[in-house]
Amino acid sequence: MHKILFVFVVGARKINAKHRAMETMRKRSLNGLNKRTTAETELNPTDLLNLPKDESLQNVYQSNSAVGTKIEKMRQTYKGTPIFDAVVAIEIDKNGKLTGDASGMFVEGIQEDLPSAEPLITEEEALQIALKSENDVKFRRKLTNVKTEHYIYLGDKERAHSIYYVRYFISESKTPRRQAFIIDTKSGQILRKWNDLQTASCGARTYKAYGGNEKMGKIKYGETPYCLEPTIVGNMCFLENEFVRVIDMESTRDDSKNDTAKFECSKGYDDEVNGAYSPAIDAFFYGTQVGKMFREWFGSTPLREKVIIRVHYGSNMENAFWDGETTSFGDGQSTFYPLTSADVVGHEIGHGVTEQASGLVYHGESGGLNEAFSDILGEATEKYFKNNDMKVGDDIKKEGIFRDFRDPEIDGSSVGHVEDFHDSMDPHYSSGVYRRVFFVMIIQKGISIKQAVKVLLQANRVYWRERSGFEDAGCGVIKASYDVGQNPTPYVRALDDVGVTACDASHHIRAVETNVTYSDLTVSNEVKPLFRFNSPNWADVVTVRAASGSGDVKITLRVGTWQDDEVAREDLKIIEEGYNLVNIDRIANEVIYIEFSLEGENEYNDVSISVGYTCLEGYSGNDMQEYRLDCQS
Repeated sequence: MHKILFVFVVGARKINAKHRAMETMRKRSLNGLNKRTTAETELNPTDLLNLPKDESLQNVYQSNSAVGTKIEKMRQTYKGTPIFDAVVAIEIDKNGKLTGDASGMFVEGIQEDLPSAEPLITEEEALQIALKSENDVKFRRKLTNVKTEHYIYLGDKERAHSIYYVRYFISESKTPRRQAFIIDTKSGQILRKWNDLQTASCGARTYKAYGGNEKMGKIKYGETPYCLEPTIVGNMCFLENEFVRVIDMESTRDDSKNDTAKFECSKGYDDEVNGAYSPAIDAFFYGTQVGKMFREWFGSTPLREKVIIRVHYGSNMENAFWDGETTSFGDGQSTFYPLTSADVVGHEIGHGVTEQASGLVYHGESGGLNEAFSDILGEATEKYFKNNDMKVGDDIKKEGIFRDFRDPEIDGSSVGHVEDFHDSMDPHYSSGVYRRVFFVMIIQKGISIKQAVKVLLQANRVYWRERSGFEDAGCGVIKASYDVGQNPTPYVRALDDVGVTACDASHHIRAVETNVTYSDLTVSNEVKPLFRFNSPNWADVVTVRAASGSGDVKITLRVGTWQDDEVAREDLKIIEEGYNLVNIDRIANEVIYIEFSLEGENEYNDVSISVGYTCLEGYSGNDMQEYRLDCQS
């Protein structure tokens, strides 16, 4: 049987609570990959993991950190076939060398279970097996967004299987569904299946456009902050721009409809329904806000392609969903107004973000995490252009509570602590755990929504995997906070609030070597890169330098176990601070935490730093050999 190995940045190997039963398995030594080292290596990741010749690592995503390194997300493959849920994040310096820091999960011993990964059934045969299991054969010609991907998958008893990951969307049944299946490519057996439908510049005003609903009031677009950005050709306004395109489904589920919604600019879009003044205009505006937010806050786009929004989907449908390619919004009926509010539009686009980032499967803890990330992105969408309310869909729910961040349990179904979670929970309700985490981050710990979502997005894109659970995801959040130059302490405390014990990621802090210049750092009043320096026993005066062609950089030096501090690293023992150059006398045998920051609203992207020290004269100790090599060579 193959073995599962977890790679962590801590000195000792940590096992996710869900995998403790595997403690008796043979472990492979990970050498330099299970802790931060200061020695850089020329070895590639495959060599360091000691993978056999049939296995390798494939780059799937790359991100720049605030400390001048790149974080590469890599998926393990076996005989050229990707392994489901087996991804490792590896840090590389600007010269392309490994720093020695990695985390994630990979698998060994696949050959014992699976000598060959070649399928014995075709993709079409696998699809037919899936259709028959759901009595959907009659809809074969009407399926959309059909995806069949070949993976190696760990099934029951952790046995390796060659599988097809089959998904399709079907709108013709009574309720729209996006079915997902794990099908063994040798036997045709369905190993697992689930419903994967993941729900729920102004210039001159030259058009007439209104939105909103009876609950939130009527919105007049074209006036700040509701600046609409349609494409105008003559007197026609098209609901398309660089960020989003809207399709009016005209109360049908006709997937052949693909025309961009348009209207005569002087007359407005006449689609008032169920107490809402124009769901098409609302969806277009909020989708545009998501795109602008990603560009301005995160320097990226939400999806690889332009976001497609389908409005007036079906007849009185009280739902909204992501089907793998597009977002769709119903007009509601008795429970909801049309589901085109800011947070619901952001939520559905969020499902697309997750599918293209970590691919969190829509069941169990990973399903709750998937839903929570979408709820969080909905809140960020509200905050980006106006104000958020820490509630989900409050503007479109006609009566009562929909979902809440502060008190997830208030809806009668959600949970706000890991102890209350069970595997059969609907992801909408298990999402309460990380909804509560987000609330604590923002309201109790004072993190801005922009910075919190930046960290969660980094975690989703780099550290989370298909089956990441609450604990595993929390570890990714802590590491992501380092990557983007934020203090991890508030994130640790927010996770603790819901019963998630954050991993000790202190070794994820980049260690600096003496007399080496680290350049191209990003520094601002919010992005504060943190490094550590281990001063030897014979250190006399330690010198830290920072330089930028843009201006002065503040240097703050601390000692202590800052991660255990309840407030933040600012309350730890400051041993020295200053600008551009700082000297510390007699600071031997200490771990010094070095933070770089700015005051004001500026951001510098050209910061270089270095650390050095002088040797104590007349030093004597048990480590004299190292002392002589360092100080007398």
